[in-house]
This record gives sequence, structure tokens and C-alpha cells, in this order.
Amino acid sequence: MRCFSVGKTISSALMMLQLVGVGATDIQGSIQWNDLCPGIEDLRHHTRVVLDGGLRKAMVAHDGGFIFRDIDPGTYTIDVNAPDHIFPQLRVDVSSQPPPPAPTSPSSEAPDGEPLSPAPPPGPISEVQFQATYRKSYEMPKASFDLIGMFTNPMMLMMLFTGLMMFAMPMLKDSLDPELIKEVEEKQGRMFAAQNRIQEGGVAGLSSLLNMSDSPSAPPKQPTTPARKAGGKKRR
Repeated sequence: MRCFSVGKTISSALMMLQLVGVGATDIQGSIQWNDLCPGIEDLRHHTRVVLDGGLRKAMVAHDGGFIFRDIDPGTYTIDVNAPDHIFPQLRVDVSSQPPPPAPTSPSSEAPDGEPLSPAPPPGPISEVQFQATYRKSYEMPKASFDLIGMFTNPMMLMMLFTGLMMFAMPMLKDSLDPELIKEVEEKQGRMFAAQNRIQEGGVAGLSSLLNMSDSPSAPPKQPTTPARKAGGKKRR
């Protein structure tokens, strides 16, 4: 009786394993070598093929192949996580329906009631193929000296303009009228004084700065003397 129960338990376990395996499919694919990734030597050792964002991971063989075993029916995404290359993301639909059986001719040796071509279990999906679309570069090229780029820099233009004004201002002053230079210096002095008073909080400086104009100052008025009357007192 004990031997019979052990055998029954083993047969039940085998039957459960068969039921679990029904509908499971192997997803098989490969990486096609191209100019961006010519061989397995260009892939780093920790390159992995990832199923559905980390549900399963598979290593890449020397010939570029990989396989995911016993995948349940459903829709999955497959990515290649490579540090130096970029691969497209692919979508795989695993169907629970087995492929249609191949037609066969009836045989006289087959007993009555036994199917001639039973439905085979779902086979592996071998249409998944990847190709690298871009190769990453982590080295920054050294910038060469560019004379035109240096003179188009705004800071460089400001420095050149300042240096030009330092050399050109003395020559410009020598060519101007001394009286005009003196008038400009006086206006600049009044303007600086008004700005200083504004910073100190004075209202008089603000009014003087607003009333300041570029027109020349009016000539001073001459004092007027009262006119004598025509008819004065006669001396006796």
C-alpha cells in the first residue's frame, strides 16, 4: 500500500508539471552584427537582454543569440542594455494557441479514434532580431584654437572696445575745441555732483539732473538803471 501511494504521488506531480508547461513558449532571438557593433568583442561583459523591464534577463552568446524559456502567453517588450550601444525596443506577442498542424495522409496502421497529427506544443519564437542603431562616445574632443570664434566672443569684444577707447580718447580731445572740452567737463562735473546728491537722498540733485539740458547757458543779464525823468527841479 505504501509503494502504491508513493507511485501515485509521483504520477500526480508529473501530471502537474505537464499542466504547468502547457502554453509556455521560449522566446529566442539574436543580435545581428553591423558596422556599429561588429562582434561580441564590442559588447561589454555585463550586457544583458531584458524582458519586460526586468521580468527576465538573458546573457548574449558569442554568436549574438539569447533565449527566454517558459514564457507565459502575453505581450512583452525586449530591450538590450548595453553601455556602449543603443538598440531599438521590440515588442513580442506570445500566443496561447499552438500553430496549426501540418496536413498528413491517413494511414491504415493508425487505430480507430486516434488523431493522425496531434497539436504540437507552442514552439520557440525565433524572429526577434536586434541591430545597433548608435554607438555611444564618452570622450569629449579637444577644442582647437579658433581665431574667428575668439573675436566673436562678447567679452573679447568689450575688452577690444575698451582698449580702443583708451587710445582714441586723447587723440579725440586734442582735435576738439578747448572751450567745448571745458564745457563738456563742466557738465560732467555737475552731473556727477547731482548723482552724488541723489545717492545721499537729496531732492535738489534730482531736480538739477532733470532740468539739465544740452543747450548753452544764457548770457548773464546786465543790471538796468532807472531812467531819469525829463522834467526836473530847476535851480533858482
